[in-house]
Amino acid sequence: MKNSLTSRYKKRQDIKYYSDVNVETKRWEVIELPSNHVIKTYTFEEDASCLVRKLNKNKPFGDNQIPRFLVEG
Repeated sequence: MKNSLTSRYKKRQDIKYYSDVNVETKRWEVIELPSNHVIKTYTFEEDASCLVRKLNKNKPFGDNQIPRFLVEG
């Protein structure tokens, strides 16, 4: 039996960011989890990792994902 007070609230997923290299384009991508949206692409790994650190430390939209109109591709 579910608790009626807590079952009506959706559990928020943790928003995390990481960087990975795209094999086809040889460019570094900053990716948002759990949506797998590409936020930004970079030529150098240092630039991508710097943005990942900033986004994980201070999330711009809190517990929500970045809106689709701000995402590349």
